[in-house]
Amino acid sequence: MSLTLSEQYTSGLLALQLSRAGAPVLASEVVPSQEETLAQTAHWTTERRSNHYAGLALAVSGLENEHLNFALATPDGTYALRVRFSANRYSLAIRQEVCAMMALNMLRRWLNGEDIISEHGWIDVVESLTA
Repeated sequence: MSLTLSEQYTSGLLALQLSRAGAPVLASEVVPSQEETLAQTAHWTTERRSNHYAGLALAVSGLENEHLNFALATPDGTYALRVRFSANRYSLAIRQEVCAMMALNMLRRWLNGEDIISEHGWIDVVESLTA
């Protein structure tokens, strides 16, 4: 199943890691950080999946007031999470790696038929959306 990516905060780390794993990445973009609601992130991710004729679309928004949005658009629907990410004691590179890992964990959970919306370790999920 093909995959398209849109990254803000992770700055291409998802594309790099998926490419290294030989995943079928159809398209990838890194865009400047912009403030967006969880519903907007979910909507744009769903549109990206459709526009690229991809099986899946995965997105990571920019960091705004210690919050990040993650979205996964699938043939079954779109799943989105807003998380509180207050790990400022770590370097930017470490925070970006953790966010990439969380996005990949969402993808893994969906591929394995697991609950995508449940907790993700020490990162607090503050809002979720399924469309």
